[in-house]
Amino acid sequence: ALKQAEGKLLLSGVPEKSKVVVLDEHGDTLSSRELAEQLRKWQNTGDSVAFLIGGADGHSQEVKNRADLVLSFGRMTLPHFLMRVVLAEQILKKVIEKEPKNDYALYIRSQVYKKLAWWEKALETINLAIKYNPDSIEYMSDAITYNIASGNYSDAEDLCFKILKKDPNYIFAYVNLTEIYVKQRRFSEALENIEKTLELDVNTDTAYIMKATIYRENELFDQAIEAARHAISLAPDKNEYYIFIADLCYLNKKYKDAASISTKSIFWISTSTRPTTTIWSTTSKSI
Repeated sequence: ALKQAEGKLLLSGVPEKSKVVVLDEHGDTLSSRELAEQLRKWQNTGDSVAFLIGGADGHSQEVKNRADLVLSFGRMTLPHFLMRVVLAEQILKKVIEKEPKNDYALYIRSQVYKKLAWWEKALETINLAIKYNPDSIEYMSDAITYNIASGNYSDAEDLCFKILKKDPNYIFAYVNLTEIYVKQRRFSEALENIEKTLELDVNTDTAYIMKATIYRENELFDQAIEAARHAISLAPDKNEYYIFIADLCYLNKKYKDAASISTKSIFWISTSTRPTTTIWSTTSKSI
């Protein structure tokens, strides 16, 4: 019954007239080149392609009957997250081989590496995208994230200033500068950028978390807790904020508060993390 329900949910999300590729361990095993050739044929006829990833028990017969191709990546059962990464890489590999200067394909590929926390490759790939589309603020913003993750704070800072020259009101550049300065313990400069962030949008939760981090580093725990609570009021679904404030309460020797907040955090995880059936739909010609 569950498999049938999942199948109906999947099929309801498939765009009309799309070609459907169902991922199943009993499907056909194709090489990267063969898969690319099949996708190219569909692309030439203007068809979009939907890739369907089922639950742990596989697909219903109704889903398999809708398939234009049942594809296997092997007999192993992979988590949805990893399966989507493998699938995206297979598609992008051939796109980039054919069009090495396709900046959007390079951008998407950098997102794949980001999912794997492979920051060096993500940065290398997004820098290529920027090379072929140097005016994209979105690409530069991602490059900032990857530089920060790699500890390249100077390069990240330079990119922030480059973005702000193009758009002085680009709020995420100020958020990124704040993060850089906090990591470098340049707290006065971090606070300046927090204020600029809040001038643009007073409801930026990350600005209050950064402010709380600065207070924590200076052992001003009451102020840190107040700032963190404000961040939670703006973004109550961010579990990491509850963990952060529980840690602050512990450092401030407010053990009952720490235990209470930790319980809320655990409850949030248990109610928000549940099995889902994922659909990945992509239009070949959009890349």
